Amino acid sequence: MNSESSNSEGLPLRVKDLRVSYGDRVVSHIPSLELAAGQSIGIVGESGSGKSSALMAMLGLSSTTGAQPTGLVTVSGVDMLADTPQARSMLGWDIGLVMQSPQSSLNPTMKLRNLARAALRRHGVSKEDADKRITEAASIVRLDERVLGRYPHEISGGQAQRFVIALAVAQRVRCILADEPTSALDVTVQAEVITLLNRLRHEEGIAMLLISHDLPVVSELTDYVLVMRNGEVVEEGKTPQVFGNPQNEYTKSLLASVPEWQTERPRKNAWTS
Repeated sequence: MNSESSNSEGLPLRVKDLRVSYGDRVVSHIPSLELAAGQSIGIVGESGSGKSSALMAMLGLSSTTGAQPTGLVTVSGVDMLADTPQARSMLGWDIGLVMQSPQSSLNPTMKLRNLARAALRRHGVSKEDADKRITEAASIVRLDERVLGRYPHEISGGQAQRFVIALAVAQRVRCILADEPTSALDVTVQAEVITLLNRLRHEEGIAMLLISHDLPVVSELTDYVLVMRNGEVVEEGKTPQVFGNPQNEYTKSLLASVPEWQTERPRKNAWTS
């Protein structure tokens, strides 16, 4: 897709001809993706379609899975496929990750405030500034500051997800990559997190890339969507157009697999909020 920005190297996230391979087998191919500030793009598809492999490459973490990425992935102009200190420093600074089950990634021996402080200090933020950022970020995501004094096992899934998002806000990331961020939450908490993510991108200008198989969530959170199958993008376009008038047979079957998704609860589309 083409961004409206004329300065593509200054985009929070830019992808060009990204191919992720295991040996001779290409498991994911993203021809083009440009994510501007405040914009949200979704990547959907069944399990094994290549979504997560693309995500790991965009984070510069393909080597942890033994995959070989080629092409171009830049975050704020920095090559994420290069194994350099600058590329590694982008993760958790210009780009943040929100996962499906955040509690599994939190150190169980540390209270949340100490976890956040350690992450910020690692990027050179002073203790005083780190504490200030953490408190401000908790307020932005409407997380009770008292929760920061608890251990990961003492909080709910919704609180854990808010904390991870608050950490991204405290780190002042330009882009959030979210991998099934609501699938482990109940419907009520899911709606709260969706509202929060939408508010962050509209009010804070944070760009978002959402990886999900949950079409209703994607419909609420994204402006543009890529549909993947067997490692390839089979359809893409503005979310209401793709979901409202799909052209590819696979997209049609994907939407038909959840016929109730438009009526299961009232929805406020991200592109009109």
